[in-house]
Amino acid sequence: MEPGEYWFKVTEKDVAGNESKGSVVKVKLAGTGPELIGLFALSLGLGRVFTRRKK
Repeated sequence: MEPGEYWFKVTEKDVAGNESKGSVVKVKLAGTGPELIGLFALSLGLGRVFTRRKK
């Protein structure tokens, strides 16, 4: 994909095949080195937050 802004509709389906209303999200793809490094660091941080196991 080319650098720039993209809009996506994010939905979810249950086991019965019912689709949620969903929400629209905007994603901005970076085009330069420093932006890509920042996005990579941000994705690693968010990945750790969402995959953290409760003790």
